[in-house]
Amino acid sequence: MAAFQICLQVWLTSSLLADGLVVAEQVDVCFVLWFKWQMIYQNRMESRNL
Repeated sequence: MAAFQICLQVWLTSSLLADGLVVAEQVDVCFVLWFKWQMIYQNRMESRNL
């Protein structure tokens, strides 16, 4: 029974860490896409003002 609990705790801990990495990566990707979108928007606004 103890071995099962240890395996379960290791599995849950690794799953939690993997989920944390996925969330961090999604935030990073969203920031990069937002930054690129802002640059495109600014370039379009500047070209309209010329």
